[in-house]
Formats: sequence, C-alpha cells, structure tokens
Amino acid sequence: MTRVVAGIRGRFTHLFAEIRAELPLSEYIFWWILRLILLAGGVWCIFKNPDRTFELFIAVALSFCIPVLHLLFANLWPGKFPVRMQTVGTIYLVLTSFCGTLLNFYYLFPWWDLVLHTFGGGILVYVGWCVMFALNAKHRQRYGDPSPIVQASWGVGFSAFATLIWEILEFIFDSVTLGDSQHWRINSDPGFEIFKTVTDPAQMDLFHVDAGRYALLDTMTDITCGIVGAAGGFIVVLLWLHRQQRRGALRSMGMVQPETADHKENGPGENAGILKEKEGSPVTSGADSVNGQTESIK
Repeated sequence: MTRVVAGIRGRFTHLFAEIRAELPLSEYIFWWILRLILLAGGVWCIFKNPDRTFELFIAVALSFCIPVLHLLFANLWPGKFPVRMQTVGTIYLVLTSFCGTLLNFYYLFPWWDLVLHTFGGGILVYVGWCVMFALNAKHRQRYGDPSPIVQASWGVGFSAFATLIWEILEFIFDSVTLGDSQHWRINSDPGFEIFKTVTDPAQMDLFHVDAGRYALLDTMTDITCGIVGAAGGFIVVLLWLHRQQRRGALRSMGMVQPETADHKENGPGENAGILKEKEGSPVTSGADSVNGQTESIK
C-alpha cells in the first residue's frame, strides 16, 4: 500500500513539474478561474435550469482532460500532449457551454455560432499539432520533427476532418433524437422543449433562401467558417512554430529537428554528418569525433 501511495504521489509530483515547466503561474491560475466559472454554471443549472446541468458538468470534467491523460498515460502518447492544450480547450468550453448555452448567446447574438465555428477551426489546427507532437514522442530523438510548415499543414488537415465529423454527428443526432442541431425544426413541437429553436424568419431573408434549405445553410456555413478558421490557424501556428524554434523553446519541450537528432543506434546518417578524410584521420561529428581523437592520441 505504501508503494502504491508513493507511486501516486510521484506521478502527481511529475505532473506539477511538467505544468510549471511549460506554463507561467499566471496561466495556471487562469486554468482554475475558468474551471470555477464552469463549475458555478453547473451548480446554478441544478436549481435553475436542469436541462443544461449535464452539459456544464461535462465541460467541467473536460477542463481536467489533459492533466488526467498525463497521469494515466505518462509513458504512452496520450500522456505527451503539450500542457498548454488544456488552456486553449478550457477557453473554448467557457465560450460554448457557459456563454453560448447557459447565457444563451447563441440566440441573443445571431453571429455567435459563426464566430465559434471560425474560432474553433483555428483552435483545431493547434490541437492537430498537439496530436502530432504526442504521436511523434517515441521517435523524436531518432528522426526529429517535420518542418514547421508540414506540422502546421497537419493541423489544417486535422481541423478540416474534425469539422466534417462534427457536422456528421449533428446530422446523426438530429436523425435519431429529432433534435435541432442543424436548425431544421422551424416550427418546433412545443412538447419537445429541450430542442426548441428560436428562429427569426428575418435572418433567413438575409440569404434569400427557402425555409426548406435552412438546415443545409446551417451546415454549409458551419463548414465554411471552420475552414476559414483553419486557414487563420495555419498562419498563427506556423508563425508560432518559427518563433519557438528561434527561441529554442521547442527543444525544451522535447522537439528536435532532423539535422540535430540523435542517431546513435544506427550510426550517423545523412543528418549526423558526412565522413571526411583529412590528413589520414576520420573526421565526424558528436561522440564519434571524440572517439576518433582519442584513438589517434593512443
């Protein structure tokens, strides 16, 4: 039992060391402020708006997602996500679940959904980069990381894929539960209060479409905003990667460029240096150079 407790304590100590190494104290405090906002919203829903309680407490749970993955999968790729991914994710949870759903921003501000889809498309580029970063953790020392533009492009692909999956899930949800995620229930059934939609017909006139195409309009505008956001996210992530690379910050997170990767297991390859003959002595890079000098002295 003592060994188990010591192991758990060791994992938490390692987790806090990772968090403090990557985040400033102010950002860590910001985590808890956002979590308390979501928790307060969930408690308020228990007494005032029970239909929203489940969504708010799911958001609270997701605000601990990355630290939990680091605790449970410390030696596997899910435990290698950059800690800052939690900051970005929790901000989005507050904007969607607390502001959008609880404070009813979706209906108070008709443009709120489009803003979130655009913002979400950009965030997903960063999330895609985080997934690539974690997946490459095992092979990073040997092969290094792709160039920044390749990494940012991976993020764009991930963002576009996630956007399409989200719209498919909305379609399935509406088909199975008769929900209104895609705003096709123009005249909602009064008995179906949880999915009741407040639709302003004047909003449809803006696009000059028939009411029967409103669900298609909703889906296509969501996808378009997601792709536009992904394009913006690509630029931001690319510039950020270049900046981090110049500062050497990525190296402190474990990232290594291919030309500096350690190839000790298989000997020096193209990126480890080329053997040259100089005055009869082999000249190499790194540890091999030291060994060659030692042999020539002997």
